[in-house]
Amino acid sequence: MPRLTPDQALCDSDLQQRRNPQSSLQSPLLAPSASQPTHPVMAPSLSLPALQQPAPLPSTLSTQRKDYDCTSCRLMGSAAFTSLGVYSHWSGMAQLRAREAEILRSGSRFGMGIRRMGIWGLSGSLVGMGVYRFWV
Repeated sequence: MPRLTPDQALCDSDLQQRRNPQSSLQSPLLAPSASQPTHPVMAPSLSLPALQQPAPLPSTLSTQRKDYDCTSCRLMGSAAFTSLGVYSHWSGMAQLRAREAEILRSGSRFGMGIRRMGIWGLSGSLVGMGVYRFWV
């Protein structure tokens, strides 16, 4: 099957309209009837004050939230953050255990406790971001 370019890929109604340009008048929305005029119906004109009114916030937010994020996107993002948090905890603690003697010998003011707390904080933040990404 040959590949079609975007200008060649037409739907059935486009093909029908190219074959018969008058067929666009036969669409169900524009079909004349006894109660409708034969010309297309235009949208009612809105006044300037009606257009200047803000949209109702609850309906706008619910519409945006509905289209905001799909479940698979949330699941993948959540899995990425959570697994990064788990990996950073596992890797950080393994490296800390491997260098524990060296760190204690160095006499640094940043001992093992503060370093463990930093690893826990980083990994906990990433896991928390994963949970937040999934539920919110």
